[in-house]
Amino acid sequence: MVNNRVINIVLRAIELIFSIIAFAVIAEYDGWSKVNYMLFTGITSMIICIVFIVLYIIKADENPTVRLIELVINILWWIFWFAAAITISTALNDIQSAFNYSAYQASCAFAWLTWLLWSVSTVLSFLGTRSKAGPSGGATPSAPQTNMV
Repeated sequence: MVNNRVINIVLRAIELIFSIIAFAVIAEYDGWSKVNYMLFTGITSMIICIVFIVLYIIKADENPTVRLIELVINILWWIFWFAAAITISTALNDIQSAFNYSAYQASCAFAWLTWLLWSVSTVLSFLGTRSKAGPSGGATPSAPQTNMV
């Protein structure tokens, strides 16, 4: 069975690539608020993915506090990517022929795909904080049981 850490690293790496594509194809049109929001979401997402990949590699995700922080960040960026995907989708209706329509289409597609990836990360993070099993899958020691006769 594949380790959860490997799944998280691969998922974050794909999120990293997709977020770069989502903002990079329209970066030349900055100055428009819809594009600027996509740039903000994509660049911060890129940084967060790199940080989490490093945390997974050094096994810092075994700490329950780190897992909780990861869950909060996942929820926030899940919302940010949802808003970015909607924003760039509405931009498709607003652009003139002077803009590169296919770049906006690509950005829109990758924004929605990145949002789906962040959805998976959020669910996995939630399950990781809720489970009593450690990162290796083994059960953690629990309090002693008292039986009433």
